[in-house]
Amino acid sequence: MRIRILLLCWFLISAAGAGAESAYQTGVSSYKRHQYEEAIPFFTQAISAGERPDGAFYNRGQCYYFLGRYDEAITDYTASLKLKQNVDAYFQRGLSQHKKGSYDAAIADYSEGLKIAPNDPELFYNRGLSQELKTQYDLALADYNQAIALRPNYAKAFCNRGNVFSHRKEHVAAIADYSKSLELDPSFAECFDNRGLAYINRIPPDYDLAIADFTKAIELAPKNAKAWRDRGVAFYYKKDYPKAIAEFDQSILLNPNSAPTYFLRGALREATQDKAGALADYRATLKLEPAHPHAQKGVARLETSPP
Repeated sequence: MRIRILLLCWFLISAAGAGAESAYQTGVSSYKRHQYEEAIPFFTQAISAGERPDGAFYNRGQCYYFLGRYDEAITDYTASLKLKQNVDAYFQRGLSQHKKGSYDAAIADYSEGLKIAPNDPELFYNRGLSQELKTQYDLALADYNQAIALRPNYAKAFCNRGNVFSHRKEHVAAIADYSKSLELDPSFAECFDNRGLAYINRIPPDYDLAIADFTKAIELAPKNAKAWRDRGVAFYYKKDYPKAIAEFDQSILLNPNSAPTYFLRGALREATQDKAGALADYRATLKLEPAHPHAQKGVARLETSPP
């Protein structure tokens, strides 16, 4: 998601204060250096002094946003909007709501922003993201379509429209969108990974093309644990079990808190008669996700089976 930066213009203070920065200016200076904690007291001081209050509320909200303090960010964006209607404040409040998982509130904010800027492709794109996570795929598709119509080179919108097609099991259409996204942005590692999954799920599947895409995703983002896991799945389908295990091992090394990866490695170990390894992986899965039904069954099955 792109972040809207609204840094209201700096201004010179009166001759009485010549050579000294205002609180607002100092806050902006700290903000631009990404010193968000340091900037907050200056914006607070500017608000108390009535110095550019809409901008001070907004920019303090930005500081809270980048610090992951989304409730405080939302409060400040709301205060800024009460003083002055601004599309960026709606956009950023929507982002904060999205980060909290409050997708309905995010959608409402993006919709308000579109009343002010009806041709803003980013508002359509971000609203589409929230719609997608609510599994409202038709609405998400409409928003991504509009974002692409307004910005035909919008690589992320093509990728996310591909995700919607994947959710709807329209994998040929998904691959076409992922391919267009990658044509526009060949460095888009996540999109390579997504296209690889679409090649696996397509009928007929193409595991070699999938592996090529996962490999490219890993080259672009070597610490992407999901891409290593996905390449492991492709090797599993090709019945190259040693390579699959190696991929799962690397994925877990990069992200030791992924229950799905432990489960997949456990299932493969069980299938290749490594019962001790499988049991350990199922138990690791349950430690991270206690209600995982398949891991529960795996533990019960292996604990009662002969060694």
